[in-house]
Amino acid sequence: MILAIETSLRSASISVYNNNRELGFYIFGEDEPISQNLVPGIKTLFKDVGISSQEITSVAVSNGPGSLTGIRVGISVGLGLAYSWGVNCLGIALTEAMRSIIKEDTVMAIVAAGKTQCYFHYFSSQNNQLFLVNNEDVAEKLSNYGEGNVVVIKGIEQLIQNTESIRLVIFSENPSKLIAKNAQLLIENEIENPPNPIYLQANTFKKAV
Repeated sequence: MILAIETSLRSASISVYNNNRELGFYIFGEDEPISQNLVPGIKTLFKDVGISSQEITSVAVSNGPGSLTGIRVGISVGLGLAYSWGVNCLGIALTEAMRSIIKEDTVMAIVAAGKTQCYFHYFSSQNNQLFLVNNEDVAEKLSNYGEGNVVVIKGIEQLIQNTESIRLVIFSENPSKLIAKNAQLLIENEIENPPNPIYLQANTFKKAV
């Protein structure tokens, strides 16, 4: 049974996942300080689902990209709980998880990075690049890569102009479910992936002059 924690977005979320099925989840409001509410929220979710911490076999944490403070809080809590429960803690990149939604070679995943910027992650069979982009430069960044599939978390889709060359997919479910599903794949393939924060690896996109 997996406890998934997603705190890189403006609204954090948690999920309990078992055998490819979500047993329950909770999405925090943007006005709920995640540093104060994450652990109490997990306890409440366990109570609502009817499980105890002893039934958790893995903890999966979104390690970015996204909110720097949120990522730090999520990883710290995830590692602490995993250690106290004697289970593994896996790091799942949110944009990597978003990529898995579309079974295509070329995918661009976009998530918010505060109110004025976003993380733009480009995936192809030969390339993998992460950029920090100002919101007003997203259109130019997309045009640089031409055709492709674009995946966004619901809430920032207004940044994307849906054209014939772009297939826009809006993920509107609970984001922590996506983290749990990808963690399940790592567990099934016996792959360990420590939760190292990804925000340190982003390059800043500079608009062409």
